[in-house]
Amino acid sequence: NAAPGSTYGSVYRPQESGGSAANANWSRRGGGTVRIEAATVDLAGTAAIRASGSNSDGSSYRPGGGGSVWITATSITGTGSIEANGGQYAGNYGIGHGGGGAISIEYGSLAQEIRDGLSARSHDHTDWWRRGGAGTVYLFGPSSAYGDLVVDNAEVAGPQWTVLPSLGGGVADTGTGGVTLVTDRTEAIPAYFVGHWVEVREDNPAMDNPLKGTWRVEAIDNLTVTLEAGADVVVGDLWQGVYRFDTMTVTDRAKVRSDDPIRTPELLVTNGGELTSSDVMDSSTVVLGGGTNWSTLWTPVVSAGTVEIGGPVSVRSIEAPLLTVRTGATLSHPSGGTQRLDLMVTNLVVEDGGSINVTGRGYAGGQTYPGATLPGNDSGAGSHMGEGGVSNAAPGSTYGSVYRPQESGGSAANANWSRRGGGTVRIEAATVDLAGTA
Repeated sequence: NAAPGSTYGSVYRPQESGGSAANANWSRRGGGTVRIEAATVDLAGTAAIRASGSNSDGSSYRPGGGGSVWITATSITGTGSIEANGGQYAGNYGIGHGGGGAISIEYGSLAQEIRDGLSARSHDHTDWWRRGGAGTVYLFGPSSAYGDLVVDNAEVAGPQWTVLPSLGGGVADTGTGGVTLVTDRTEAIPAYFVGHWVEVREDNPAMDNPLKGTWRVEAIDNLTVTLEAGADVVVGDLWQGVYRFDTMTVTDRAKVRSDDPIRTPELLVTNGGELTSSDVMDSSTVVLGGGTNWSTLWTPVVSAGTVEIGGPVSVRSIEAPLLTVRTGATLSHPSGGTQRLDLMVTNLVVEDGGSINVTGRGYAGGQTYPGATLPGNDSGAGSHMGEGGVSNAAPGSTYGSVYRPQESGGSAANANWSRRGGGTVRIEAATVDLAGTA
């Protein structure tokens, strides 16, 4: 029943230790910080590099958050592990697990066993609220332009998010020029934003504020950032911190939130992953679903390429030339009377055994369309165009458009013993192919 500690640190160049808990006397330390620069790193057998938060035994001590591991190496070999996990609580008091830390691996070659063993996560518990959020794993290889981000919570489903720290945005202030950007922030910029990215746009609404460029932060001094060579910023330009990746993967019940936009050409949200960002996800390749757990993308998807639904997925809108719902997959929208599924595609293919299904995604118990009335007593069922059945009372009133229906189904009067109405689907497409029994 309280807010978690805030998140902090760099995804790209993590150098921050893990945080501890609020109680100064009954808390364990967070994980420390490891920085390695080497030609070769060989983790033989069960060798390990760990920066995890301290665990807690069966007493009242609170575990710490994961720390940081940043490795730059030409070759990383072996079968060992690299970890920055949150600390684990093993007692019976009302205490949660620590959140994951941050791992960054810059490499020429990386053994697959090492890659598979990278871990920055929290821990499971029978009490849902005790489970912490995942940390981040960033990989930059020889063919990378911006690197790959993986957020994986090892199927630990809980209420806490992986909140990517936000640089924010605003208008370039007096003193700005060339590579120097004087921001209009009210608080000093944390040092860990060195390595972050900044989009700069010309303040010209008539031309939709054209993009001047995206440059990396090289240095920080209070409210001023020095951008990489080639940047050309002037007073009055619009600036915005952004995350840039070649691929971004959110999987195994991880939940990611970013107030800075995320720019990535390839996005994967699978097996219970959730993602919400401040801007549309403009990716050329999007894969959603996979695994048995519902994946959710709260941010609209705009793709110049393909969007593939490979499992149970909730999303609000998709715009793409090709949307494919694979065999066994289900495409839906988040629950709620004001939620809907908007598909604006050139070609929609639903394979045999796949489905678009918003059954039970409409108004919850005790709710119906604004201005409509609920059934007159607890026996009544929800209405929409047709009145729901009811005993010895007036049914819920009907509502909605015959010509352009966009309203979810109403529920019944009893908030605790009623099921949701049906949701809303809007499809605009050149072709819709319902293959087989889809």
